[in-house]
Amino acid sequence: MNFKKISCILIMFSLFINLSYAVELAGWINDTADMINKGFKKYADNNELFTEINPYWYNIGTSDYGDGAYKVDGSIYQRDVYNIDGQGASIVNKAHDNGTLVLPTIADGWIPDTTSGSQIEQIINNPEARQTLIDNLVNDAVKYNFDGWDLNFEASPIVDGRKTFPLFIEDLAIALDAKGKKLSVTIKCVNESDEGFELFDIEKIGQVSQVWRFKIMGFDNNFDKGADVPNAIAKYDWLDECLNYMIIEKGLPASKTQLGLHNFVRIWKKTGENSYQADSVNFRSYEWLREQYTGPLNWEDDTKESWVDFTYQNSTYRAYIGDAKTVSKRLRLLRHDKYGLAGLTFWVLEAEDDQIYQEIANWELSQTGG
Repeated sequence: MNFKKISCILIMFSLFINLSYAVELAGWINDTADMINKGFKKYADNNELFTEINPYWYNIGTSDYGDGAYKVDGSIYQRDVYNIDGQGASIVNKAHDNGTLVLPTIADGWIPDTTSGSQIEQIINNPEARQTLIDNLVNDAVKYNFDGWDLNFEASPIVDGRKTFPLFIEDLAIALDAKGKKLSVTIKCVNESDEGFELFDIEKIGQVSQVWRFKIMGFDNNFDKGADVPNAIAKYDWLDECLNYMIIEKGLPASKTQLGLHNFVRIWKKTGENSYQADSVNFRSYEWLREQYTGPLNWEDDTKESWVDFTYQNSTYRAYIGDAKTVSKRLRLLRHDKYGLAGLTFWVLEAEDDQIYQEIANWELSQTGG
């Protein structure tokens, strides 16, 4: 008898019948057909724990890529992956059957003329284009039965968008709310020294009461040391520092904030005694890593992240890993005495460590007194 499996089933069943979640759980799903299929399966296999999913189905412009993706007239594009085998509508219907919200993610892109600002800046600084974008988002949310939108606008440079962005999201949130739809705004995890490089004025957007959720991308801190330096993807102390700055100092409302955690792997190829180079595909899944290496993982206590050296195709690599242990150590930040966040979200649902969901289920029970 598999007692571990039975225990997992009982925990999931307990959560299902109680419908008492300590925190919200959301997850982004990436934009290729394979990732959409795998990502939705991960969600479906653990849907009792999820309150929301965010498939990357849209971008600003009139095409997936190329010149059409750089339009600044307020047009939006439903990415080709939505229509493969009718899976977009099917995912919405199945998620709704499970009581899960679907807020597709819409992203921006880079503009060749960097003197004019990023794509989203050029749109929101043009009243006509700005209103067109709002109208298009509201209309598609209604047409395709979405529960709202997740805005993931990251492109640089920042020229003159910090003043107008809070006004834009307020108008969009009000327009969506009038149709019974929600707005989620994805932002980077920043401290005081980093905020000035981003589109987001944390204090100002936190004051937009009509926003339903803010999602903080709490990963890729490793890039601060350079792309070719193996390093923890999200140091625990860095996350704590960002949350303290964004929530305590700048007033981002904790009750509306989901912390984004990484469940993926980044790898670096060893090129010398003490030198590495980012792998050509530095972003990898936990499943991929475990296909190459099945041994025990190392633990870095100061960053609270798993890592390992392994051999692949006759070369040595180092990987930092968002596995179940890495995730579980970060759950305490959600109910930290200072914060009390609404929940967490993952980048990205695809081929992550399945044990993550057992850890979340156990933690949920501990928070609800189960």
